[in-house]
Amino acid sequence: MKMYLKLLALLVIVGLVTSCTKEPPENTFGVSPSATDVLAGSAVDYSISGTADFITFYSGIEGSRWEMYPEEKGVTVDISNSNVFSKVYNKQGEFTSTFVASSYGNWAEDEETVIKEFQITVTDKRTGIASFSIITGSILSGYKEWQGTINTDNNTVVVEVSAGTNVTNAIAQVLTDSEDAVVKVKGAVFENKKTKLDYSSPQTFKITAPDGSTANWTVTVVEV
Repeated sequence: MKMYLKLLALLVIVGLVTSCTKEPPENTFGVSPSATDVLAGSAVDYSISGTADFITFYSGIEGSRWEMYPEEKGVTVDISNSNVFSKVYNKQGEFTSTFVASSYGNWAEDEETVIKEFQITVTDKRTGIASFSIITGSILSGYKEWQGTINTDNNTVVVEVSAGTNVTNAIAQVLTDSEDAVVKVKGAVFENKKTKLDYSSPQTFKITAPDGSTANWTVTVVEV
């Protein structure tokens, strides 16, 4: 019994001595992107290798730029379940994505930081319509919103309204796939909930993507 207690005490002492030994930080962080030239709305998958105590990602988009730290913040990357971190870019432009990986020794006195930067080029060719609705009525009679059915195969929108609904001077709301797309009707910029059109006959909406790509969409209102 005494021998057992002596061995146990010895193990405890060895453990304490080992834990009190100062160890330098270990940082073997590495990362590579799946692509650096992407279309808006697509994800960049970053494959992470090695180890680090803390990993922070800055997308390069305003509000998350490493060069603007600490005014702008990054997001913490958790690789406990997956070594792939994905980021979707929705705006056209050039963005510097940055990973800041830091490790500390067991005494947390020393720090080793690895910074990896990638230039991401995003092109926005999106000319689609995400949603379309027509709004009829007035303050006195009340407003009603009629949601359209979108067909992306032939670039059409069909809005069904009740029989007798007056759509000759109606406003509408158009949401495009690209938040930076420009919408025009008959050469004039279309303004959501402001531009009035006669929907008793089909109207053509021209969508121009940030990269200059264009597409025409035909909006038709039918009574049911």
